[in-house]
Amino acid sequence: MTTIVEELAARLDGLTLSEAAELAKRLRDRWGVEPGAPRAPESVPTTVEVVESTASVFLADPGERRLEVIKFVRALGGLGLKEAKDLVEGAARAPALIRGNLARAEAAALEAELRALGAAVVVVTDVPPLR
Repeated sequence: MTTIVEELAARLDGLTLSEAAELAKRLRDRWGVEPGAPRAPESVPTTVEVVESTASVFLADPGERRLEVIKFVRALGGLGLKEAKDLVEGAARAPALIRGNLARAEAAALEAELRALGAAVVVVTDVPPLR
């Protein structure tokens, strides 16, 4: 440190409580400086909660084996034949949600099964809500 800074530090060490309060007021009024070291909030979390992300599986295109995809979707969702057919055929116009809020492993398995049938699939990671 420079000698001026050392001298200032030595003088600050010798301030009385009322002098330190007056110095704090002047620093705040003149330069907008709040004296004192920044402190961590009193309630700093000591543990971090690990949130396992979930995913949603969308059918983007049923592919050439449309009938097999309809059967698979019907069995998967417990849908009737018409509902499953409408869902799969509607995916050609806009991606259709097949299953949502799945664990990542489940979503990956479902994606693999649909891809094996020739379908184009999109897996979207769900964003957990802020707490």
